[in-house]
Order: sequence, then C-alpha cells, then structure tokens
Amino acid sequence: MVVDDEKPLVELVDIILSSYGAEVIATTSSDEALRLFIERKPDLVVSDIAMPGMDGHDLIRCIRNLTPDQGGQVPALALTAFGDSRTKQKALTAGFHNFLVKPVDLYVLVSVCSGLIKVSR
Repeated sequence: MVVDDEKPLVELVDIILSSYGAEVIATTSSDEALRLFIERKPDLVVSDIAMPGMDGHDLIRCIRNLTPDQGGQVPALALTAFGDSRTKQKALTAGFHNFLVKPVDLYVLVSVCSGLIKVSR
C-alpha cells in the first residue's frame, strides 16, 4: 500500500513497485488508506508523514491498534521531506519500521520495501 497526498508520487511509486511484481494499493488519502487496509490487508505500508487530515503518524497508530490477524503488525515505511533525527524518531516511535527522505532514490525504495517484506515473512 502506498499513501501520499502527492498524486504524482503515488503514481510513480505504484509504477515502480508494480514493475517488480508487487500488487499495489495506491491512494492519496489516509482515511481511504485505513479503509482499504482493513479490507485488503496489504503486506507493506509506504506512507508519507505530512498529509492533510490524518497524517502518517496517526495512520500507522490506527494500523498498530489492529490485531495481528487484522494486519496490525504489517511492515511500514515512512516517507517525508524532513530528514532530521527528531522527525525520524517520531516516525519510528509511531510504529514505522524504517524511514526514507524525499526525494527518494527509487532503487533504494525498492530495496527497502523488499527487505521489510522479507523480514516480516
């Protein structure tokens, strides 16, 4: 699952991950992401932090409140334009497993996503 309020980024990440065989659930709304997450239980969440309404921290906290059977332990990657240590720590404390700073190197993104999925299996 890819969640970011920047539609071009969502579309780009969707294309890249799909080209590696991933089935991507893509959305620009964290509210819709939570609904789709509950319905489809993706293997990975890649989410922006700063979004209108429910931000990425709130989204991952909602997901972490789900039971393991509902997907509450899904691997999660935070994306943000802010790379300072405080922002990173806040993302990790909220429940993300890893953190990348935008603009993201797409090969690094694929590698990190692949690694998170492998570790979770």
